[in-house]
Amino acid sequence: MSNGDIRNRYQIHLTNLRGTDVQYRITAQGLPTGALDLGEMQTVTVHSSMSVIVQVSVKLKPEQVSQYSSFDFVITPLNNPADKVIERANFNYGKNEQ
Repeated sequence: MSNGDIRNRYQIHLTNLRGTDVQYRITAQGLPTGALDLGEMQTVTVHSSMSVIVQVSVKLKPEQVSQYSSFDFVITPLNNPADKVIERANFNYGKNEQ
């Protein structure tokens, strides 16, 4: 990025196999505050038997990349937080990327 920050983009594919609509919250563990950008999608409603793809990005300063090379996305159904799913993700950065 023009200010030197490094951004990775991710697609999170949510499929609702339940008989009712489900609202999800997406967060991340293992990243500095403000690194995760969900845009307008702070919560996502997925209708019964449907799927949604959520575009997210993670932005780090160059000196943070080695410290945060992997992190976890946490997808939590708001109607049943005990059913949350944790998915490991990597923050990739090569010297030719920017």
